[in-house]
Amino acid sequence: MFDNIGGKIKGLAKAVCCLGIIISCLSGFIMLLIDEDLIFTALITAAAGSLSSWIGSFFTYGFGELIENSAIIARNTQNINKTTPSQVSPTLFVQDEAEKNPAHKWICSGCGNLITEEPCRFCGYVTENKPAVEEMPSNMKNCPICGDLQNIEAKFCKNCGSKL
Repeated sequence: MFDNIGGKIKGLAKAVCCLGIIISCLSGFIMLLIDEDLIFTALITAAAGSLSSWIGSFFTYGFGELIENSAIIARNTQNINKTTPSQVSPTLFVQDEAEKNPAHKWICSGCGNLITEEPCRFCGYVTENKPAVEEMPSNMKNCPICGDLQNIEAKFCKNCGSKL
């Protein structure tokens, strides 16, 4: 029942919007059938009702999108929160763009990510010792979130599930 609730809320927003537009147009048409002198009122009813239904659906759809993205963020950070700095591999591999100038790259002792300046942009930790970085094998890359070594063709991290 509560699986994919964000998608269900977004679907509800679309259905309510369509239903509101249909009801507004039908109301305007029925007004015309009852009295032809109400043409201006009928047009305003159809247009304003359709517009308000459409605009109102933005809020519901946006709420569904917010819930859906919150669930994705929670799922992606679930494994990161379980990792402590002592569990992070002490040696990360330089990614393709970092291989050009490895002398200016080092590993954050706090989170294990490859950084170029202090404090770490991932965790805010100030690194005392800057260990040497090894070159990465050509068929591998690091996850930008958890730093786990991945196959170059992987789309998602096998450790934390984030998009590579």
